[in-house]
Order: sequence, then C-alpha cells, then structure tokens
Amino acid sequence: MTTDHEEPCGPSHRSFCLNGGLCYVIPTIPSPFCRCIENYTGARCEEVFLPSSSIQTKSDLFTAFVALTVLLGTLILGALYFLCREHGFNSWSRKIALAGGHLSPHTTTPEAHAS
Repeated sequence: MTTDHEEPCGPSHRSFCLNGGLCYVIPTIPSPFCRCIENYTGARCEEVFLPSSSIQTKSDLFTAFVALTVLLGTLILGALYFLCREHGFNSWSRKIALAGGHLSPHTTTPEAHAS
C-alpha cells in the first residue's frame, strides 16, 4: 500500500530491495526505501527476522519437567497408598522385621516366635 508521498522505484533502483522487498521512493528524499515481506527486515530487507523460540522452548521444557515430576510423584504415592491399604501396616512391619533377621522366615507373627 503506497501513500500519496511515495512512488515505486524507477528502473535505476529496481534491484535495491532484497528478498522480495518492494522498493519505494519519496520525491523529497534522495535514497529509496524498502517495504519488506514477512520474516525479513533491514534497510534493504537483507536480514532474516525469525521470532525467538529459544525462550519459549526453555519454558516448555521446564513446564514438561514439572508436570512429569508431579505425575511420577503422584503415581508413587498412589502405589504406596494402595499397597498399605491392601496389606495393612502391620503386615508390612512384620515383613520388614523378617527381612532384618529379627524373626524366622517361617514365623508369621511375633507372638508365634515368642512361644
């Protein structure tokens, strides 16, 4: 879109703009200027302009790490809850005591071991 003050470049400046930029002149200003297409910038559209994705990538990675940590923690706590609920706390303490060598593996309760 041109304004009343700008005109397309003449044949002497046709290749002034790079990367598909459109060349314009303003009669009161001696040098031409460019209107760049998307993803290009600079006085002659010579620079590629890409939005920075590194900050977004780091943020996404951190969010994924936190979500995975919360999910893993929830799964571990849920598994422990259901194991304790199914077998009972006393059953687990007997197994721990058996593993520590305090009771014979064939004994099922501390009372049976005492007699």
